[in-house]
Amino acid sequence: MENNQTTSSLTADSQNTISIAGLEGLPASIIPIPYVRLVQPTSKNTEVSPGVDAEIGTFLFDDTKTSVAELTFSLLRARHAHVQFERDGEVINTQKILILATVLESEKLFLLSLSPTSFSNFGHLVAQLKEKKAVNVWNYKVIATSEKQENDKGKYYVAKFELKEELTKEEQDKLTLLSQKYSPVLDKKE
Repeated sequence: MENNQTTSSLTADSQNTISIAGLEGLPASIIPIPYVRLVQPTSKNTEVSPGVDAEIGTFLFDDTKTSVAELTFSLLRARHAHVQFERDGEVINTQKILILATVLESEKLFLLSLSPTSFSNFGHLVAQLKEKKAVNVWNYKVIATSEKQENDKGKYYVAKFELKEELTKEEQDKLTLLSQKYSPVLDKKE
């Protein structure tokens, strides 16, 4: 994969160029996969239009600055990661789960980053997949919503996942190829 960058849509043609009139000469690999984040009460840079922030508890796409209360997708791959970031001059070590997925309706690829507060709910999704004896994670539709929690540090939102119906054989085959092509994105360094 070139430059660890990928298309944000499945609409690349067989030569991996963008299949939109006027953009067909551009390689799909130059467009990075957008991140989606769960908006928290403390989240910054959540503006969806001038002077309007995304609603707390919604999923915000960083490329289009749109947010949704419910995210319907197919999971392509997930990876556990240790990360460091700086907050108020202090280096924080934490973990996260990175999910590579595609919005089924629009065929848009995205990366969802989960904080440890959502790990338990992600574990419930894995349990649902095991119960169905899933061969591939992308064989099923998944719906993510958020749920408000509270502890001694304040209020926050966690992602909740619900496994839905199995996709058609044609959809599964398409997603198998997509997973093979874009899974290496999760192998790059943060």
